[in-house]
Amino acid sequence: MNNNSIKKEIKSAGMELEKCAIKKCSHIRDLKKKAKHMAYCQKKYKDYPLDKINEKFEKIDKCHKEGNITNEDKMEIGQCTFENCEDKMEKINELGKRLLYIKHPKGKELMEIDSLLTKTKQEKENCKKNKCGHIYPLDKLDEENKECNKLILKDKDLYKKCVDKYQIYDKNTKVNQCVKKKCGKFLKQSEKLIDRKSKLLNPMQKAGKKLTKKHRK
Repeated sequence: MNNNSIKKEIKSAGMELEKCAIKKCSHIRDLKKKAKHMAYCQKKYKDYPLDKINEKFEKIDKCHKEGNITNEDKMEIGQCTFENCEDKMEKINELGKRLLYIKHPKGKELMEIDSLLTKTKQEKENCKKNKCGHIYPLDKLDEENKECNKLILKDKDLYKKCVDKYQIYDKNTKVNQCVKKKCGKFLKQSEKLIDRKSKLLNPMQKAGKKLTKKHRK
């Protein structure tokens, strides 16, 4: 699959995501206007150099602010879209990565890292289920977390009551401590893979660290 065919797929998937978001998130004030400006910002910097990805994000964020789009707006739109159109978002994400990796000089290694990250994530989830599921039913805890998270932007008082009702912090802390203790090797593997991926995508970050160390000497 070449660049042009992937770009066509991304455009088609983007239109499907937009339809889904407008339909499912119509309750958000000025949704169409905000979504249109956010899409404009993405398009404006879509061809930004691969070795300046952090700078790209900074410029996109500045573009959002120029359109009076706050972090709260982005969180609300993102949360609603994720909850209702997750499959369409995932499709665009995968296509975007494919396009990036085709252009990137280390694209093959990046694809291998993504594959290993997916495998490691599944191994960690299996470990979590087998060794930490006795603390509290994990499926039930996941549903309780989702129920409370929906309230974060809507009503902070209701969110706090929800968290207190289900004792979310206590349950999450105990499960996370168990995962860290009994599934730590998978967490470490993920951290190494993510660090390697970050260095491939941001080569200047690595160079900057070397210069900083040299300067300190």
